[in-house]
Amino acid sequence: MLAQGFSIDMMVELIDSGLATTVQTKRFVAGGYEGGRARVRITEAGRRALSKQLAAR
Repeated sequence: MLAQGFSIDMMVELIDSGLATTVQTKRFVAGGYEGGRARVRITEAGRRALSKQLAAR
């Protein structure tokens, strides 16, 4: 999602508001860098919000 222009703050807000959910998380170490990855999925409420927004265009 970062590659699509979503910021981490935006993703946290979507998850906190129930429009998306974390499906899978994974921690990793690569080249001395410790990081994490999370798979995020749009919820049914998120789909309804998107369809309403697209219909209003």
